[in-house]
Amino acid sequence: MRRSDLVILVMDACDGITRQDQRIAGLAIRKGKALVCVFNKWDLIKNTSTKRYEEAFKKKMYFADFCPVIFTSASKKKGIGQLIDAIEVSLESYSKRIPTSQINRILADIIALNPPPGFRGKRLKIYFASQEDVCPPRFSIVVNNPTLVPFGYEKLIKRIIRQRIYHFTGAPIMLRFKGRR
Repeated sequence: MRRSDLVILVMDACDGITRQDQRIAGLAIRKGKALVCVFNKWDLIKNTSTKRYEEAFKKKMYFADFCPVIFTSASKKKGIGQLIDAIEVSLESYSKRIPTSQINRILADIIALNPPPGFRGKRLKIYFASQEDVCPPRFSIVVNNPTLVPFGYEKLIKRIIRQRIYHFTGAPIMLRFKGRR
């Protein structure tokens, strides 16, 4: 995993999502790798739809809700084209660069609609943001005090970036809050 840009997590559709699958997905995200999740042996599953598996995926792998979920059967050679398409989309997202002006426009909207919370009488002030890097997409946000940024607000910013700027399918978004110099 260390030398890769993309992780394809192949899960046995007969077993469903295991703790090991969750750990591997979490590790891939923490390491900043693009991620595609695959349910293999789909031909062995009878009387169920992909919707049920996608719902279970959203519930158990909520932290990886940005990655594509593909259903394949290696023995019957089904779903391979969809897998290749998902890999291409994920790698494109992984290397996507967003203009600073667009990021700051959305950040201003976030601040206007959801003002940063205060902590012990101190108020978080967000000054500006820019994209530091790609592979994975890494954004730097300059604030008055990085210790005042709660995890929930960080998640909100990531979610709105995905909704309003670019979906970043299959690519984790990394945020770095740094103090003003």
